[in-house]
Amino acid sequence: MTNNSKTSNIADKKEAAQLSSKDMPPLNCCERLWDYQDTPEAKGYALLSMGRGVAVMANVVFNAALLELAQTAAGCLTGEEKEAAGEDYECTNKIYGQNPLALISNIGVVTGLLS
Repeated sequence: MTNNSKTSNIADKKEAAQLSSKDMPPLNCCERLWDYQDTPEAKGYALLSMGRGVAVMANVVFNAALLELAQTAAGCLTGEEKEAAGEDYECTNKIYGQNPLALISNIGVVTGLLS
């Protein structure tokens, strides 16, 4: 490498450093998704929403498992047994004084009252 090419490389690097990020082309297709125009609150809100989405999906799985366990503890039919019984099957057994299907809604009510 000659001395002249080293000098031009240094000049190119200095020129690139002087360009603002808005003047430079995006590196990939998703870079503009994270450009909140120097507003950290907006970026924080977007990251918070992604975290909430993960929590909601975990809650869906947790609630399905909790309902299955509550119905089993109450002695109700679950899974394939319930499907074989037909659509008219209704469990009238109670666990802890409540219908197992009301468990999730009751948890939501208690949580709302306590928060």
